[in-house]
Amino acid sequence: MRRVEAEPDPVPRDAPRSNSGADRGELRHVRADPEPAPGRVLEDDHRTWFARDAVALAAGVGEEFFFRGALDPLVGPWFTALGFVIVHGAIRIRDRNGLMFATFLYAASVGLSALNAWRGLEAAMAAHACYDLVMLLWLVHGAALSRRYH
Repeated sequence: MRRVEAEPDPVPRDAPRSNSGADRGELRHVRADPEPAPGRVLEDDHRTWFARDAVALAAGVGEEFFFRGALDPLVGPWFTALGFVIVHGAIRIRDRNGLMFATFLYAASVGLSALNAWRGLEAAMAAHACYDLVMLLWLVHGAALSRRYH
């Protein structure tokens, strides 16, 4: 949460001014509330947990329903994997990291197609949702730790 506090204008009214709002005393300081401890970033609010879980589940179910359920039977796992990489934006390879990410996505997509063929669409959906959940946790907690130690 951010608090906005207006302070009295220290500049006399007859002094030359610019047209910015800060010079008119409208918004002098923006002070942020202290950040929570990294271990408590997600523990305080059950709505955050629900939203994160819902995003991971929706992405896993929706993407797998489209890629493995609809596209894979039509074009096969290799072209499905290529479409998976393109949709996830990894086709813009600029450096070695981009190449590694695109390769990972391609391999993960082929693996999810194999899991779909072996154990069914539900298994591919569950695996994708679990991966998304782990990545969201890593992003949220990694950002909190980064703010604390850097």
